[in-house]
Amino acid sequence: MKRIFVALVCALLLVACSQDDYTNVIPANSKAVVYFDLKSIAVKSGIGELNYQNELLGKLNSSDSKNDKELSKYIEDPTEIGLDFGKRIYGFYTANDYFCITAKMNDESDFEEFLEFVKKQGLASAVTEKNGVKYAELYGSVQVAFNDNTCLFSMGTGNVVKNTLTQLLSQSKEESFAASTRFEKLVATNKDIALLTSLDIVPKEYVGYFRVGLPETVDNDKICFLSTLNFDNGEMVFKGQAFSDVAQVQKMLDEKSGAFGKLEGTFFSKVPYDGKCSALAVVNCASGDKLLDFCRKIPALRTMLIGMNMNFEADAMLKSAKGDIQFTAVNADNFLVQTNVSDVAFAGGKESYRIEAGEKSAFVNVKDKVLKISNGEATLNSASKLAAPKLLDVKSGSFKGVDLKKKSFFAAFMVGELMTQNMVQKELSSVGVYANYARGVFNNVDAVVLASEGNNDIEFHVMMKDSKINFLKQIWK
Repeated sequence: MKRIFVALVCALLLVACSQDDYTNVIPANSKAVVYFDLKSIAVKSGIGELNYQNELLGKLNSSDSKNDKELSKYIEDPTEIGLDFGKRIYGFYTANDYFCITAKMNDESDFEEFLEFVKKQGLASAVTEKNGVKYAELYGSVQVAFNDNTCLFSMGTGNVVKNTLTQLLSQSKEESFAASTRFEKLVATNKDIALLTSLDIVPKEYVGYFRVGLPETVDNDKICFLSTLNFDNGEMVFKGQAFSDVAQVQKMLDEKSGAFGKLEGTFFSKVPYDGKCSALAVVNCASGDKLLDFCRKIPALRTMLIGMNMNFEADAMLKSAKGDIQFTAVNADNFLVQTNVSDVAFAGGKESYRIEAGEKSAFVNVKDKVLKISNGEATLNSASKLAAPKLLDVKSGSFKGVDLKKKSFFAAFMVGELMTQNMVQKELSSVGVYANYARGVFNNVDAVVLASEGNNDIEFHVMMKDSKINFLKQIWK
């Protein structure tokens, strides 16, 4: 039974075809809407390849040859299911907190035939009909409601769920989320996966990043976060952007912080040990005062600052920072921070001194208004063998195609270097049977990158060593 269920899920991923009115079921007040381009995902993961279908067909060796023949029909030609997953499927929450998925109906009679086949496996109830809407239950926990145009799935069963789905199927476009400018923005992203959420349902610990500089009078439901995930050959890219469809609020979002400028690359080529490092992070400080204010408004950063100020003048250092602040993790035990400073009052006239924090210590050097901090004295004083990491092109100001000149923040984790370190291998070994799987995936990864152009956006890249390899295919294997 499990084998059949898995095969059916794979078959659903392969379907393809058209029309958009099936999105009219999305409630106008939806706080979160997501879509999946299953056709693109199937191609990129390799599920759509003929050899994968043949592999599934080769496993059909039960004692019920008639049953296997019907199942093979859906694997060989998923359009026989009756749903059009060549169109995106959309997920959303209803006002009474049921998660639903809407899909385009391609052929209602084919879909009923498919449900009858699933029923024979003990995975579905019989189809019933009322007022032009048909219903069935899958696996005892998923309610299905459909007509000749739209198929709705919801987690949960019973009359309340049924009535909710029935009401949604009767909505016109004008009554739905599909008529909104937010939906237009979501549709226009054209990625493998996209999610639009209202900020008032985002966990509190993350909301602060997008509210810095905004007055308390601006409600969270006036701000949205649009995120996308795309699997390209050579790279997986996640991007997120906060925005508002209220012009006045959008203007506030654009102007709010003033803490960050664009990266200048001041210290890109000043990484010790020939540029060899595990991680590199750079943020550009346009105003030390505003950067300090920004950090104080983010709970996690505020807590970190309080701890640091117990041992040295962290606030004063941050206020004096000017331009790029670069953090380099040479390895798991060795770091270096570099930045220009506008004054050196925090140093008390000393060029070099040591900070003690319990059993740990760091060395500070302030010379020619350049501040350096490291937990290794040799690293701090290293003036030779300075270079940029091999993946960073200083001349063009880019990291494997990511234009750093447009960014205010950038962090790169050199996965190839990290995979050689004992601490990382020890952590991988702790995941048991998944250790070899994780190594197989990450041995093909060059770097993981985080970047932002300000504090309204974020992007995340998983960069492969081979530009022909698709990260999704690596995961699926």
